[in-house]
Amino acid sequence: MLRLNKNKDNPINLVIEFEGLELKETGLFKFGAEGKFINYTKFSLPDDFKLTNFKHTESIFRLYLATPSIFINGSKPDLTNNEKLKNFNLELVASAVGKPINIGGFDMEAKKPKKMYKAVPAGSVYYFRTNNNINDIAKVLNGNSISEVNANEGFGICYIGVTNA
Repeated sequence: MLRLNKNKDNPINLVIEFEGLELKETGLFKFGAEGKFINYTKFSLPDDFKLTNFKHTESIFRLYLATPSIFINGSKPDLTNNEKLKNFNLELVASAVGKPINIGGFDMEAKKPKKMYKAVPAGSVYYFRTNNNINDIAKVLNGNSISEVNANEGFGICYIGVTNA
């Protein structure tokens, strides 16, 4: 759990855009899975303000993991050595990764436990920037594994889609 310091010179704010919910100008409400109380202030952004630094001329896509995936570097896929990802000149921009899960098992043939790995859980999402055609990337990645370990066992099955960033 991260605890943010209350630094008045360099505050950290969370901006949430929503529709169909009426709020007072300021107030308190429960937020997040643990229901922590936060205070909020309602405001409007200028029409030309962008919450991201993405440029509309760039190709940004999201990669969704349908099954858990095992990456050598923990939760970050290796973009230079991963067999499926290395040919697309990708830049990891952001990720929404869940709590790691343990993947192991028992090797019936060798009669011993398999190596235990920390895996990125299914449902995790990665945002990539690329200068390649996203349709070409989708043909290679959709429904295929990007797991760096045990890909042949169904780990790392992913699907991609474009983002409106």
